[in-house]
Amino acid sequence: MRVLVVDNDAPFRQALVRFLEQHWEVAEADCAKAALARREHFDLVVTDLRMPGVGGLGLVRRLRADPATARLPIVVISGDFGVQMRDRALVEGASACLEKPFCLDRLCGLVASLGRESEVGGSLPRCAGTAP
Repeated sequence: MRVLVVDNDAPFRQALVRFLEQHWEVAEADCAKAALARREHFDLVVTDLRMPGVGGLGLVRRLRADPATARLPIVVISGDFGVQMRDRALVEGASACLEKPFCLDRLCGLVASLGRESEVGGSLPRCAGTAP
């Protein structure tokens, strides 16, 4: 499975990449514009909500609008999710929401689960709160 991690916070993004690449092939982008410019195929996207320019929700909207990526699992992560923002992310098309701080194993499980679901035809929206 190929995963794309999108986050403007380089140290955080690189930590996610290092962890996820223990299990999958992982690429990174520092903003939504750079993510959308990539031409290779990805099986799942992990994106931060708050980024300069086109934010995470804008990225979700654009991926959902493109028939080639309309069913791509997308995990939106953020340190400032409230109930309304989580609901908005899901309405916009996020497959899952994960609130910072979170346990990396929790992200890994979510990526694995969504990756399996996408192989069999779809995924259900879900939100995960902070890890213990």
